[in-house]
Amino acid sequence: MYCKYCNINVETSYPICPICKNKLEGTPLDVSVFPERKPRKLRAPVTFTGIYFFVAVAIIAICVSINIYRPARYIWSLMVAVLLLYIFLLIKHSIMYKGTGGSKIFVQTLTLSGLVIVIQYLFHMKEWAFSYGLPSIVLCSLGINILFVSIFNKKSRDYVRYMTYTTLIGFIPAILELCGVFEYSILSASAAIASALVLLGLLIFSRKVIWAEIRKKGHF
Repeated sequence: MYCKYCNINVETSYPICPICKNKLEGTPLDVSVFPERKPRKLRAPVTFTGIYFFVAVAIIAICVSINIYRPARYIWSLMVAVLLLYIFLLIKHSIMYKGTGGSKIFVQTLTLSGLVIVIQYLFHMKEWAFSYGLPSIVLCSLGINILFVSIFNKKSRDYVRYMTYTTLIGFIPAILELCGVFEYSILSASAAIASALVLLGLLIFSRKVIWAEIRKKGHF
């Protein structure tokens, strides 16, 4: 087709010039110049999350049934559910996730802390989580972070934020003991001292990174 205003030939199935928007002269093409869109077949994707939760729900249902028909002193089926959730987070966020090492360590710190607290209240283990479990997890987490930064020469910026969060968790058992909630434990005191030393070191050597994170989180 031909546009007398633009003095050009246009191969199109539409009678309007794409440049000047005036009517074209000639016969439009029978075939569209645009590729034909083929409808896609929609299929439900088979994902790791879907398969895992299907298997996990089946296992939990079996365990709950056994727990009901054969009553025990503890609701151990709930512990199975918590363990399955932890394994999912371990695989999904620590093995398959392509994030920073600091975030992976911190997520494991949180999930393990929650796990020991659940174990304490499920099995009626008085003060075990806050006197021994949580302080041990914090000490291991801080040690691994320092190991990655100092020995393996990982970027400290990726670890500073999560190390700061971990130090705050490390003060929780000592604060609860000072408030009289739990009895004194050498591990909780060690976790508090280690957290204080690490936090002091971060404030001295990485204060710019910490301040930048505070400004970003606080939006000021």
